[in-house]
Amino acid sequence: MDQMHTLGLAAGLAILSFGNPASAADDVGKWYLAPLVYDVRTGADRHVDDGAGYQLSFGKNFTDQWSAEIALNHGSFKATSAADDLRINAFSIDALRHFYRDARIHPYVSVGYVQSGEASDNTGHYDRQMIQGGVGLLGRLYTAADRSAVVHLRLEIKERWNIDWVTDAHRGEPNDFLAGVGLQFAWGAAAPVAAATLPKEEAPPADVDSDGDGVPDRLDKCPNTPKGVKVDSVGCPLDSDGDGVPDYLDKCPSTPAGVKVDGDGCPLDSDHDGVPDYLDKCPGTPAGMKVDAQGCEVEAIVLKGVNFDYNSAKLTAASDKTLDEVVALLKLRPGATAIIGGHTDGRGKAAYNQKLSESRANAVRDYLVAHGIPAGSLTAKGYGKTKPIASNDSEDGRAQNRRVTLEFTTFATR
Repeated sequence: MDQMHTLGLAAGLAILSFGNPASAADDVGKWYLAPLVYDVRTGADRHVDDGAGYQLSFGKNFTDQWSAEIALNHGSFKATSAADDLRINAFSIDALRHFYRDARIHPYVSVGYVQSGEASDNTGHYDRQMIQGGVGLLGRLYTAADRSAVVHLRLEIKERWNIDWVTDAHRGEPNDFLAGVGLQFAWGAAAPVAAATLPKEEAPPADVDSDGDGVPDRLDKCPNTPKGVKVDSVGCPLDSDGDGVPDYLDKCPSTPAGVKVDGDGCPLDSDHDGVPDYLDKCPGTPAGMKVDAQGCEVEAIVLKGVNFDYNSAKLTAASDKTLDEVVALLKLRPGATAIIGGHTDGRGKAAYNQKLSESRANAVRDYLVAHGIPAGSLTAKGYGKTKPIASNDSEDGRAQNRRVTLEFTTFATR
């Protein structure tokens, strides 16, 4: 690897480091192990060819700026002339100063001491002391999900200088240049993450109460309560009867527990007879009927729309709609009993009208039984022309008198 090429690569990566998105310095406080391979330029004093060197570093990241490491080094180099190959085994200790450690790729500089044991075929073994300095880059490759392990790509260049006032001058004064690449594995407890805080002037007061209900925002489960509304201990509007409609909107306070209510908090009244469902013992009352306090009819129901062929007990086809509604009403009141009443107008003989009214009442009863109403709950009764509800002197009056009625004798209770 050419030295200028290595320096160019390092400089390029340093520039990139300032453009990469930031990530937490998760390796701070962790121990690390770093195996590296070097291209070593030994200098003229050594009289050997350039070659490869190997290093295993062990260190710790003490802060986001400083780390320290010890390392074992080895290299073997061929002699340039006589067969005097050189073997170097070294121990080094270095301090590293890091910059922009929160960046994905960050630079560092290092300085350290080297204790070297060198051996060649002709001169034998001797010791050498050197100092070294370098620059490098660490590029983050991997961070464990729990932030307990971090892997970096490590690139560095170093230069070593002989300490001539310690090392025997007869051994020469080599100046070695090293360019290396490797991986750095850090492990340990996850680095703490600084808690994000608002500037002091922007931090909300501890007991601010935005909606003025007396419950601070940090405890208020119902923010934006209208002003003046009474609330409970967690800031929600009071609902004294527990029907799901707060008191300030509830038009029917004190609804019994469990009663279904509408949006105003009032008990449902499905048949609109003025008696709420939970009190209504006669559900499904036809619109307009007078009822008692229990929601039951106080008069017979006239089955408007039930008609017969002239002078006959045969139901017209149009009667089915009304009779089907009667079936539905009776099914709402299982167990109730009722009288089906047949009525005629005032024309004709009484005996004839009585028989015709009985036949018509039975025809209606048979329809209802055929559609699922228990036969024992219905009684058919003919009244002839004995119970007019209008004058028989007009066609309109006579039409009103020709009718079929439904009159409950007992009511179903729910």
